Amino acid sequence: DDLRAELLRIVDLRQEAGSIIVASSNIRKGNLSLPPPKGCGMDERLASRFGLLREVIMEPVDYRKVR
Repeated sequence: DDLRAELLRIVDLRQEAGSIIVASSNIRKGNLSLPPPKGCGMDERLASRFGLLREVIMEPVDYRKVR
């Protein structure tokens, strides 16, 4: 619970300051608070902050085959 509260505090401070937040995940932002395997079980308060962010979907690339 302490770790979740601290992460929520950090995200809130960065948003209030207008700072950029870069987050990487293989979970779509609409599924963040869902339990695994469809989501990661993120705290709903924290997941709602990420709902304000832009999602960038990257197609899977096997870089071993690109070389």
